[in-house]
Amino acid sequence: MKNFSKIVLLLVFTKLSVFNITAQSSINEAENEAEIDESINEIRLNALYLLLGAFEANYEYVLNENSGIGLTVMYTYDDDLWEFKHQISGYYRQYFAKKYAGGFYGEVFAMYNSIEDYDYYYTGSYTEFKENNSHNLGIGFAFGTKLISRNNLLLDVGIGLARNIYTSREDDWLVPRFNVSFGYRF
Repeated sequence: MKNFSKIVLLLVFTKLSVFNITAQSSINEAENEAEIDESINEIRLNALYLLLGAFEANYEYVLNENSGIGLTVMYTYDDDLWEFKHQISGYYRQYFAKKYAGGFYGEVFAMYNSIEDYDYYYTGSYTEFKENNSHNLGIGFAFGTKLISRNNLLLDVGIGLARNIYTSREDDWLVPRFNVSFGYRF
């Protein structure tokens, strides 16, 4: 009888210990999920383009630990370096690292861009010019990596290429895309 009561006591103690460990694990998982769910918005600014005469801002909504969707807006203010005047693109990113929505990624995007340009004609003694603006729609892909600090500061480095599927000019088919962006996740 003493052995039986010891076995029952041991089983009850083991069950309570396992229940306590399971409950603590569930609480920790819930806290981690709450922390992750709070940090699902990101804003970034492309520092490379700022140095090259353009302003590009980016917003990303993190869908889950492996993917996100976003919007990029670009405006150029250095007409000597850029043909593009405006560019707007939406994208979907798939992340391939263990970090929550970070590390190496692949991206597909669709973009609208406008180009302001002039064609020059030499006619005898003077030069004539004519506006040759275009509005383009394109699709493309990109890849890169996103590094995230413990205090949610971001560094995003990537490269991509789009092909205009609609263009009002014959020579505007490929559009490169580069980014060295700094931002914040909140």
